[in-house]
Amino acid sequence: MTTTLTSTTRTDRRLTVGGRIIGAALTGWSAGIHLYLWFDGFRDIETIGTMFLLNAIGGFVLALVLLATPDRFLAVASALGALYAASVLGALILSLTVGLFGFRETIDTEQVVTTLVVNSAAVVVLGALTAIRLRERRPRG
Repeated sequence: MTTTLTSTTRTDRRLTVGGRIIGAALTGWSAGIHLYLWFDGFRDIETIGTMFLLNAIGGFVLALVLLATPDRFLAVASALGALYAASVLGALILSLTVGLFGFRETIDTEQVVTTLVVNSAAVVVLGALTAIRLRERRPRG
């Protein structure tokens, strides 16, 4: 028995594979930034240091999950990835505006702009991937 794929299905499949790879790369990049900054001195800042290390570990794990999870669980994995990126953005914005755990960041500090861009892109990519996977789950007809 052969199955023919519609052009929409083929397009969704390409978007799914691309979103999976790009989303994992962005998530890993965000984790890498936090690990780099942790080694660069953030480990010595109370609470923030621990949070940066946990962020790095969680981000690397999520990146691997995005690459390795079966398709049937990809909507959950991509939603978790989008939430991870959104939480990084939220924490950074709090740190830039009112401070977070007694620490206040400035926009011109190393990696701040990169973190804003990388995590914003991750929210968009992983949010779109989640929507595509959820749409594919709906019964057709």
